[in-house]
Amino acid sequence: METEMKTRAKLVFGHAQVYERAARLLNQAGQKDFSMLLPCTVNSALSLELYFKSLHMIDRGSEFRVNGKLSHDFAFLFENLQDKTKQYLIDQFKAAMSARNNTDLHIFKTMHSIDIKPKDLKSHLVEYAKLFIDLRYPYEFTEKNQGKTNGLNVFFPEIRNSVYNTIINLEPAWKN
Repeated sequence: METEMKTRAKLVFGHAQVYERAARLLNQAGQKDFSMLLPCTVNSALSLELYFKSLHMIDRGSEFRVNGKLSHDFAFLFENLQDKTKQYLIDQFKAAMSARNNTDLHIFKTMHSIDIKPKDLKSHLVEYAKLFIDLRYPYEFTEKNQGKTNGLNVFFPEIRNSVYNTIINLEPAWKN
């Protein structure tokens, strides 16, 4: 990969880590103050998008664009990865999901009557693809999605770890 794009990919990767750290802090604060959970989710979604964009830059040697424009859709980003990278990412996600403790899914079902089922990576990415865009302006999201559960991001850690591990596989020096 040309040096300039690799430098840019590393910069985007660093920003993904910063937003991820902010999301973790907001999640901790959200245990006492539920109003912190929405900005936590927005930062998580932005972080994941940036990890995917960094991966795309490493994998394809270019910025991700749809019809010449930048895009937030990390499901589409996933589809544009090379097959070898995509398969590695899928394998990482399968491993993360098989190691996952699904107690939280049981809690959602019993306490909130929400039945969340683990799916394949692509299905989760399609479901979460527009989460950052939707949640930036929560009043619009609430109006459009009243009664729906598509904003739940319980599998973000497994997706994040899968993308992170794929990046580190390609760029081992970036591991911190």
